[in-house]
Amino acid sequence: MKINFFKKIWYSIAKVGKYKDMKEEGLFSSIRYIIGIFALSAIMLAIVATIIQSNLINRIIDYMDQKLPEMTFKENKLSMEGEEDIILNDTIFKSAFNNIVIINPMLEEQEAINQYYNLAEEKYNAVVFLSDKYIVITTKYSPASDVGDGIEIHHYTDESSKYISDETKEYKKSDLISYFKGNKPWVMYIGQYFIIYLVSFTIIYSLYIIFIALTMWVTIKILKIKWEFKEAIMNTIYGSTLSIFSYTIYIIIGYFANFTIPFVDVIRILLIFIYLYIILIIEKRDKSANISNNK
Repeated sequence: MKINFFKKIWYSIAKVGKYKDMKEEGLFSSIRYIIGIFALSAIMLAIVATIIQSNLINRIIDYMDQKLPEMTFKENKLSMEGEEDIILNDTIFKSAFNNIVIINPMLEEQEAINQYYNLAEEKYNAVVFLSDKYIVITTKYSPASDVGDGIEIHHYTDESSKYISDETKEYKKSDLISYFKGNKPWVMYIGQYFIIYLVSFTIIYSLYIIFIALTMWVTIKILKIKWEFKEAIMNTIYGSTLSIFSYTIYIIIGYFANFTIPFVDVIRILLIFIYLYIILIIEKRDKSANISNNK
């Protein structure tokens, strides 16, 4: 009688004595099980990451709404109320866009470069929006250089068609805010995070399982315990369950708090070895009990 997926989770964590029953379903069944565990962990992390992404976007929208003055973009020309430049360099904004953004449509190209080149950081570029173009300034730029390395110039006439369907329409600050509010494809975010975590867990834990199973198989051969390599793989797969879920919870906690555990990779491998050690003890006990009953 086949054991369902969720019962296998419970058995793998809390009832090591049931490993014998689960192994009777074969190697392919255990492989399907571990893929299901990877997928379950990945979807949990994808949902949490998407919620955090949503909160981040909302904070960025609020920041932009407070910081930006009234602006108008029409026929590839940008204009702005007031004469003071706008510098968007809040930590959350820089982390989201990987750039420091400056808006000053009143400056000419070279004036902007001379005025804002020192805002470019090692990790972030300075992007300056002028009336008819935007300039990307990197740390490679040096005022003493005549070559112009570290400066990228993009004209709105070349770029606007990618984002604007009607160039004759007048776009305002409210349209920009509405765009960011409406541009939240949650299904896409969840899908992207799910694939990232699924691939990550599959690669890392597959290597762990093969390495640990091989180590245990060699060890039991030395100890003259009868374990086939296939059996070592299955035991390691089921014994990895708590390690995977513990690591998943650790990542989730890390999303919300500045929380780290030293040698976390060693701990999650050690958890698997502990389960395998318990399996060995149980099988040795059962073997001794069978010998006693046969006497």
